[in-house]
Amino acid sequence: MAEKHLWELIRKDQILNIRFRRQHKIGPYIVDFYSIKIRLAIEADGEIHTLQTEQDEERTKWLKSMGIRVLRFPNEEILTRPEIVRKQIELAVSEQLH
Repeated sequence: MAEKHLWELIRKDQILNIRFRRQHKIGPYIVDFYSIKIRLAIEADGEIHTLQTEQDEERTKWLKSMGIRVLRFPNEEILTRPEIVRKQIELAVSEQLH
């Protein structure tokens, strides 16, 4: 559900005209959302992520080694504070564009 809400925030070039893809494969991983143009991955983290922090850290490390910036948001934050999530994404997009 949180992933769907996040998609509504960023789909159709809503964030500074940057297009994101959903469930995009990068190497051995699939990221929730990804912009090829600015090499930015966005992840919606559900409760399962509290049990797999080591795997998430390894995945983020690998993505960073490929020149990809990774933003992670807990599902609760996406659902309860979408305006803050959107502003953080806008800031990251703006930084990646410059």
